Amino acid sequence: MMYIDTETCGLCGPAVILQYAKDDGPVHIHNFWTNPVGDSLNLLRELCNDTVVGFNLAFDWFQIAKMYTMLERFVNVHGDISAFPEDRIEDFANLEADARTGSCVKPKSAVDLMLVARKTKYQITMNRGDIKIRRVPTVLATGLAKHLEQEIIFQNILFARRKDRYAPKWKVYDTKKRVGNQWVDDPEFKDVVLKFKPSVALKALAIDALGVQEDNVLLFKDVEVDHEFRPNEIPYAPFATAVRDYKLDKKSKDKKESKRIFDKRHRPWRWAWPDVIHKHISHWEYYEPARAYANKDVEYTRGLFNHFGCPADGDDDSVLACMVGAVRWKGYSVDIPGLIKLKEEARAKMRSTPMAPGPVKYYLGQVLEPAEQEILKDGTGKVILQELASWKNQTCPMCAMLGDGAIDADCSVCAGTNTYTHPVAERAQEVLDARLAKKEIELYDKLILAGRFHASFKVIGTLSSRMSGTDGLNAQGIKRDTSVRRNFTFSDDGSCLVGGDFDGFEIVIAEAAYNDPDLRAALLKKAMCPGCLGKGVKKGKPCKDCKGEGQTGQKIHGLFGMELFPGSTYEDVVISKGSKFDKYDYGKRGVFSQVYGGDENTLVKKLGVSLEVARRAAIGFAKRFPGVGKAREKVFDMFCSMRQPGGIGTKVEWHDPCDFIESLFGFRRYFTLENMVCKSLFNLANKPPKTWKAIGSKIKVQRRDREQTASGAMASALYSAAFQLQAANMRAAANHVIQSSGAQITKSVQRKVWDAQPAGIGPWVAQPCNVHDEILCVTTPETKDQVATIVHEAVEAFRPRVPLIKMEWHDMRTWADK
Repeated sequence: MMYIDTETCGLCGPAVILQYAKDDGPVHIHNFWTNPVGDSLNLLRELCNDTVVGFNLAFDWFQIAKMYTMLERFVNVHGDISAFPEDRIEDFANLEADARTGSCVKPKSAVDLMLVARKTKYQITMNRGDIKIRRVPTVLATGLAKHLEQEIIFQNILFARRKDRYAPKWKVYDTKKRVGNQWVDDPEFKDVVLKFKPSVALKALAIDALGVQEDNVLLFKDVEVDHEFRPNEIPYAPFATAVRDYKLDKKSKDKKESKRIFDKRHRPWRWAWPDVIHKHISHWEYYEPARAYANKDVEYTRGLFNHFGCPADGDDDSVLACMVGAVRWKGYSVDIPGLIKLKEEARAKMRSTPMAPGPVKYYLGQVLEPAEQEILKDGTGKVILQELASWKNQTCPMCAMLGDGAIDADCSVCAGTNTYTHPVAERAQEVLDARLAKKEIELYDKLILAGRFHASFKVIGTLSSRMSGTDGLNAQGIKRDTSVRRNFTFSDDGSCLVGGDFDGFEIVIAEAAYNDPDLRAALLKKAMCPGCLGKGVKKGKPCKDCKGEGQTGQKIHGLFGMELFPGSTYEDVVISKGSKFDKYDYGKRGVFSQVYGGDENTLVKKLGVSLEVARRAAIGFAKRFPGVGKAREKVFDMFCSMRQPGGIGTKVEWHDPCDFIESLFGFRRYFTLENMVCKSLFNLANKPPKTWKAIGSKIKVQRRDREQTASGAMASALYSAAFQLQAANMRAAANHVIQSSGAQITKSVQRKVWDAQPAGIGPWVAQPCNVHDEILCVTTPETKDQVATIVHEAVEAFRPRVPLIKMEWHDMRTWADK
C-alpha cells in the first residue's frame, strides 16, 4: 500500500514532487525534474502496481497521469531516459499537449480518504447554504446574534476557510422593503445570517480528527512559492501552449480571465508554467519548511487512514477518483469545425435580440398592456423572463368574459380552443435564448481552445453523492440538444464510442422506493406510446421508445395527468402531448415535483393550477397508489420535528428528528447540523430571554400583514426560519432517496466499465464518462462487446432492488446518438 501526495506548479501545471511512503515505511520525496526521466518512469510504474491511498485522488492522479505521459512522450520523441527534465523544460512544454493521448495510467486499487470522510460525520465539510433568520426587529437583532453565538457551538472546521475563524459567526445584515417602485433599506428590521465556510483540506481534517495541534501545522500558504511565480493556467485546457496561444475575443471571453492571461506579456509563455517552474523546482528541492510540509502530508494521510478504521480499498468512489483524473488528462475528441459553426450561429442569435435590461424592457413592453407592465418593475432577470415565457396555453381572456365555461367558437383570439398564448411569451423566450447563447459561446470557445473535451468531475460533488462538474467546464450542464451534442465525437481514430442512458431513471428508482404493487402493475400495463402517440413511427423511423409497436408500459407522467384532469383517460393525456394544452407535460412536471418532496403548494407554483386542483391531484394519486403516500409519511415522521396537531396558529410541539436518511443502497445524508440549529431556534422562540420581552413588548413594528410587538415579531422570525430549515430538510431527505440511489447505480456501472481497463501502464481500452443518467465509453472495436456485456450484467445486478431498471446500450457515432 502506497500513501501518496503531489506538489505541483499551479493546479494544472505538471507535478514537481511526489511524496510517498510504502506501508509503515519512511516518507520519500521524489523530484521529477531533478531526477533522470527513466527513474521517474520506473517509480510511477511501481506505483501503479500497488494500492494507492491519498486525499483527493482525482487531483493527484490527474497529475500522475499527466507526468507519466509527458515523460513517456519525451522518451518516444528524444529517446533519452537519462535526461534531467530540469534541463529540457522547453522540450517538455512543447510536447505536453501531444502527451494527452499517451498511455493509460491506472493503479491496482485505491482509497481516497477525502471521499471516505464524506460518508461520515465529516460530510459537514461539503458546501452548504447559509442559514437566515429574516426580518428580525432591529432593536433585538444584535442581541439575537450574540445569543446564538453562545448558544450553538459549531466545530471550527465549518469555518476554517474564513480569514478570521474566531470572529462572530452570526452576523446582522440590512434588509430591504418595497416603497413604490424601489427597494430601500428597512430601518425596522434586520436579517441575522450564519455563513459557513468549511474546509475540505487534509490539514483541517488532521486537526479535527487526529487532534494535531493547530499551532504545529504548516499550511500551504506558509510554504508556497511566492505569488509572483504562480503560473497562468486554464483548467479546461490544462497545457502550456493553450495559455501561450490564447486569443482574446472581447465579445465572448470572460474579461477577468482574459486579463489574468494577458497581464504579463513579456514572458515567452505568457507566464504559463514553463516561465516559472525553475522557481518551483528549487523551492521543493531545497526549502526545508516546504519539504517538511510535503512530508507531513503523507503522515497525515496515513494517520487518517488508521483513524477511519483502515477502510477497504477498491470502493467505487475511490476507484472512480483515479479514473476521473486519468480521463480528464486524456480528454475526448470534439468536432472543432462544427463548434465554430455553432459559435457563429449563437452570435447571430445574440445580434438579432436585445439582451441588456433597458432594451429588453422596451422590447417586452411593446406587447404588454399597461397593467401587465408592472411585472417589469422587478427587472428583466431570468425568473421574470421565465414567468413571461410561461404565459402560453392560458384560458382565453375573451371567452372568459362570456362567463364560466363559455367558449366562443368564432373567437378572434383563440378560434374556439379556449386557449391563448400571450405574444410576450415568444419574445421572453427569445431573450432567454439569446442570453443562453452567450453562455454557449463561452463553452464553444473553451472547447476550441483546448482542442479536446477535458471533462472534470468531483466524484462526491453533492450531499446526495452525485458527481458534479468542475474546473471551469461543467460537463453536467451541456445542452441535450442534438445540434450541440453531435459535435462531441468522443472517440479518436482507431477507437469507437458506445453508450446508453437509463430509461425513466428517477421514476423506476422512485417506484422501487415506494414499493407499491399497484403502481408497479400500472407502469407495466401496456398502453399508447407517448413517444410516437401510438403510431409506431417517429420522424420516418421506428419509434425507439416502443420499438415500433405503438405501445409501452404506462408512464407515470400520464397517470399523474389523469389526476390533474379528472375525467381524462390515459390515452387522452398522451394524445395531448405536444398540443397547446399538453396534459402530459403538466403530468410530467407535476409528478416530478412530488417525487422530489414537493407538496400541493409546489404544484401551484410549478403548474399554475389552483390550490384546490393541486390538493385533489396529490391526494388522489396517493390514494390510488398507497405506497406513494406511505413514503411521504415516512419522511414526515423522520424529519418533521416541529408539529402543530391543532392546526396552523396553534401550539408548536417538538419531536426529535432523525440524524440521517439512507439511499436504497445505504449512502447516508446527515442532518445533524441542521437539526441542532433548528432545535435552538425553536427553543429560543418558545422561551426567549426575559430582557428581550421587556424591551420588545414596548415597541411596535409593522410586518407585511399586521402590526406586532418587537418580541412577537422576533418569535415569528425564529419560527419562520426554523420551519423553513425543517422544510428544506424534508425536501432534501425525499430527494436523497432518489438522487443518491441513482448516483450509486450510475457510478457502480461506470466503475464496472472502468474495470475493463487493465491496471498498470498500457494502451487505452475503456474511457468511461457519466453525465446524469447517461454512461458513455470510448473503447476499442475488440473490447466493445465485452463492455456491452459488463454493462448488461451490472445493470441486471440492481434488478432485485430496482425491478423496472432498464438501459439501452448501443453503438454511437457522437454524443447525440441515443
